[in-house]
Amino acid sequence: MGVTVDTMFELSEFAAPLICEAAALPVDSGHFLHSPTTANTCHSSNSEDDSTELKKINWNKIITENIELIRMGPKKDQKEEETTLSAVVIADNFNDSIFLHEAASEIPLACRPLCNAPIINYTLLWLLKTGVKRVFLVSTESRTEGLKLAEKNWSLQFEQFQWIRCAGSKSVGDSIRELFALELLKGDFLLISNPATITNSTLEKNIAKYYEMRKKDKSNALNLIYVEFGKENPKLALMRETNQLIAYHSPNNIHQLEGHVKESTTVSIRTDLMFSGIAICSENISNAFKDNFDFETLSDVIREFFDKEEILNLNIHIDVLPEDESAYSATDYATLMNLSQMVMDRWFYPIVPGNS
Repeated sequence: MGVTVDTMFELSEFAAPLICEAAALPVDSGHFLHSPTTANTCHSSNSEDDSTELKKINWNKIITENIELIRMGPKKDQKEEETTLSAVVIADNFNDSIFLHEAASEIPLACRPLCNAPIINYTLLWLLKTGVKRVFLVSTESRTEGLKLAEKNWSLQFEQFQWIRCAGSKSVGDSIRELFALELLKGDFLLISNPATITNSTLEKNIAKYYEMRKKDKSNALNLIYVEFGKENPKLALMRETNQLIAYHSPNNIHQLEGHVKESTTVSIRTDLMFSGIAICSENISNAFKDNFDFETLSDVIREFFDKEEILNLNIHIDVLPEDESAYSATDYATLMNLSQMVMDRWFYPIVPGNS
């Protein structure tokens, strides 16, 4: 059905400045009249002069030409557009040991109960607080029980919520490659490669920092969110001044670094940092998964960056959450029990069982 002058007044108030701008008229949105019985013009301070001009205006033509802009609302700030992240949530962690004797179950980790609520509810609740607009929930076709309900409950909470079922997906890498093949994954994204990941941080400062670093240098391809937790975590080597990751732990021994890196005035060796399960990724990460079909985890990509450092010239940084913010990612049965206890102890307030 077309838009007429009569229906123009039913548009939201931001339409007034837009229409007046299109007509090259002065704008005073406070005097835009919504009732066609009262007036059919935009009023300005020079009402007598303006009224003559307004009678000559083809309002139907103006509205028709601008209706798509009106429906979309006010133009978003360019900075806001640039900093809109998608989120990729992998519904399973592809580790049957977390279920103990229930490896054959069709219930993915995301739909397992945690303090009487599905794990995915906690994950999506904290994602909602980050301001993420688009969420891609990725699962393997063999484990989908409970995900349809999650889609129904959460699809209206985000601008875009899409559940993607991957045939034969057995890893995070398979999931990313499927998204890439479907042309859904474009630009920067938050990767939650394990659904049993909870934080009470909005990640506002972390995301802003990531974009600031990318603006200065496009070679900054990945920011990994860590927390200070314990003393026996996988070993990392960082530049003290920038927190750039310069050496990663060995895949066979988490207490040993790959490469010959030693503690110094410029280099810090850390074992007190634990990966939160959250990564802010550039499209370099999705491209790395796409180009390497044997890559299964994000760690494979990280090691690739170091192995081909001179060719790729891509940097990875560690971003540590402040002490008043918590994050934890459960990767096996023992850490899942830890996560359950932490939720009950309200480590992630306001993300608590009653809200999930």
